[in-house]
Amino acid sequence: MLQKLKERRGEMLLTGAFKLLLGCAAIALVISVGAVLFQSNKLAAMAGDVARHIEIVGQVDSSADQAFQRLKTTSNLDSASLSIDANYSAGGTRIQFGDPFTVTVSYTGKIGIGGFLSLPIPLHSSVVGRSEQYWK
Repeated sequence: MLQKLKERRGEMLLTGAFKLLLGCAAIALVISVGAVLFQSNKLAAMAGDVARHIEIVGQVDSSADQAFQRLKTTSNLDSASLSIDANYSAGGTRIQFGDPFTVTVSYTGKIGIGGFLSLPIPLHSSVVGRSEQYWK
């Protein structure tokens, strides 16, 4: 190894620069994957918060949509979408006490290395809740 460092042909310089470039690309990829995992964690928290709101209120109305919009702006996931699957009672938006419902939040994250690579990754987070409101 010491002999190679003493040589002045330039081979070591090129391989070292290439290894440095690959190392930087690997670090950028790890950071990008970490960001997508962080976004997935945000989606799970958003779905849980919306589900808890619906559990307490017992219906899917504009207040649930307002809560979701507020969560979207605070988490910087502006293109996230909300889907609620429930068995509604006579009121149209009401969920009877004990009936389950599913809240699904979807988002498309991107894994990339600078401007060279950008792969869209669909992210979904679902939470199941039960209504805590009794409707007559």
